[in-house]
Amino acid sequence: MRRNKNFNFSTLQRYFIAIAAIVVTIAVLEFFHSRINSTTVAFIFLTIILFVATFLGRNPALLVSLVAMLGFNYFFLPPFRTFTISDPQNLVTWAAFTITAIIVGQLSASVKSRAEEAEKQKDEIKKLYDELQTAEVLYNLLENAVKYAPPKTVIEISARKSDNETVEFAVTDEGTGVAEDLREKIFDKFFRVSDAKNGEHAPSGTGLGLAIAKGLVEAHGGKIFVTDGANKTGAKFIFTVPIGDE
Repeated sequence: MRRNKNFNFSTLQRYFIAIAAIVVTIAVLEFFHSRINSTTVAFIFLTIILFVATFLGRNPALLVSLVAMLGFNYFFLPPFRTFTISDPQNLVTWAAFTITAIIVGQLSASVKSRAEEAEKQKDEIKKLYDELQTAEVLYNLLENAVKYAPPKTVIEISARKSDNETVEFAVTDEGTGVAEDLREKIFDKFFRVSDAKNGEHAPSGTGLGLAIAKGLVEAHGGKIFVTDGANKTGAKFIFTVPIGDE
């Protein structure tokens, strides 16, 4: 099962972590204030905003952008510890940082959201694809049963959860069954049971249905085989697929 995109944190926890991250960053940078310039501070702030947007979401990133903008002004642009900006050049720097911070937060969150949506659509397509393949296997087994079972006899389809990891499907007919020495060969390409019985009329078909069914099942990590039907009558085709590929 997919984890929550924001690491299962509650909304309050995400905001708290975001604020804590930027406050700690401001405190550390303030300690080294005399050794770093405003450009380095701005770059570090933008990096924090990027990480918050990526891992905690859009809204916490916007809040961090606001706090970073105020902190950048108050602690790192002269006159320090005021919200006044005396140098017009610093005003331009502050404005550029503020705009960039907001854009970075928005874009990062947007890219992450689109990536998650694309992954979700990929999973949905894969699930649909697996379902269609399972249906194709059942169709091939049913088609085979119709060809070889006598008219007006019962063809049964069943499905059950065989264990915690697989689902078992079965198609049972009331035909003549499949001899034990042919139970592996019938899944070979172009092989038909009638070909192994001299003088028996061959039903129409290419002999590919069971081979295709085997290929689809094994591609999903499953198994397919044939046994006797109920009371040793007819044939029972069974295939299993992992639950994740249902």
